[in-house]
Amino acid sequence: MTDLVITILRFGFLALLWFAIIRMFLILRADLTGEKKYGVIKPKRVQVEPRELVVVEGPAAGAKVSIEKRPITIGRASICDLTLEDDFISSRHLRISMQSDGYVVEDLGSTNGTWVEGERLSEPVLIKPGVRIKMGRNTLTIRKVES
Repeated sequence: MTDLVITILRFGFLALLWFAIIRMFLILRADLTGEKKYGVIKPKRVQVEPRELVVVEGPAAGAKVSIEKRPITIGRASICDLTLEDDFISSRHLRISMQSDGYVVEDLGSTNGTWVEGERLSEPVLIKPGVRIKMGRNTLTIRKVES
């Protein structure tokens, strides 16, 4: 190689090294002074339409409970958020919790089981509104709150 090419490569490497050092210095200074220009982008708050769990078929048809951020429990016990008088439902039968991409339905060890769209639950499952949940003689679904 000629001396000119070697000199150009040396200056290029030196410029790249100085660029990296200055960049590192600016990041450290911003971090120490609290002037962070880099970081995690905060997600925008999305307005979630109010939803409710409604009994659509069975002896308790018409019973409903609002679904909020905290998990809700369904069963025969008075401590449940939705109490259903049904001999085929356990005291604490089912839990539904809201997630960012749907609702998690979890059978709480009930004797007669919980069925989602005709399949018995063996582990928690993610569902969308409109899916039918059967427990005992009642069928439930999640839907928008009617005004």
